[in-house]
Amino acid sequence: MILLVLESIFQWQNLTAFLLGITLGCVLVFLLYIYAVIKGMRREMKRRHVQELDVDEKEIQWLIDQAIADFQTKEKELKNNTYQHLLVICKDLASDVASKFYPKSSKPLLELSIDETLALIHYITNRVDELLNAKIIRLFRGLTIKRIMDIKEASDKVTKSKVYELAKDSGAGEAYKSFKVIKPLFWIRKVTVDPVIKVIIKKMSLNIIQITGEETYQIYSKKVFEAPISEELLIDNIYDEIQKKEIGDLDV
Repeated sequence: MILLVLESIFQWQNLTAFLLGITLGCVLVFLLYIYAVIKGMRREMKRRHVQELDVDEKEIQWLIDQAIADFQTKEKELKNNTYQHLLVICKDLASDVASKFYPKSSKPLLELSIDETLALIHYITNRVDELLNAKIIRLFRGLTIKRIMDIKEASDKVTKSKVYELAKDSGAGEAYKSFKVIKPLFWIRKVTVDPVIKVIIKKMSLNIIQITGEETYQIYSKKVFEAPISEELLIDNIYDEIQKKEIGDLDV
């Protein structure tokens, strides 16, 4: 009787082990199949070619220069805030660069694979982060974008107000200059807004446009962008620009 019970137990153990082995085998085969499919997809993505290979860097730099000029024009018109200008212009620039490689595509930016899109975002953010490590710009890393934009917009409203324009053009002379010099708002605007914030926002914005164009070109072409850097984009001369702006403003 005991032998029969033991034999029955061993039979159930063997059956359980057999079923477990089949299950694990099926899971392993399924995982191998998924791996083969994904590997095939990645191989297919690597073989993917752009529609247009011969894209001159000068064409790309021309697009970048046009985007920069457009940004500067819109900033002077003050039709919208800087942050929105920058987002729209960078998106349009990336699309324009992509269309050089996919002229037949209605949505050239979507021709990138997920890996390439993530790489593009990574490259752009890395270069912007490097830009933010410049000495004077590093001081503003803790400020929120909203705070910076609020300061700039407040300054723009003061500068573009009718009262400011009338006072500026009225020829009030030394009396007017002496009066505005004693106002706290005058010094706040001169010291913290005009000479520093505005120059930094402009410099950062122009560099971000340049970076967007360069990195978009590189991700599509798989080549390094080697166009010369414009003097206007150099961070090193930011101190000179601030000093010039201070002198110009104090002469108003």
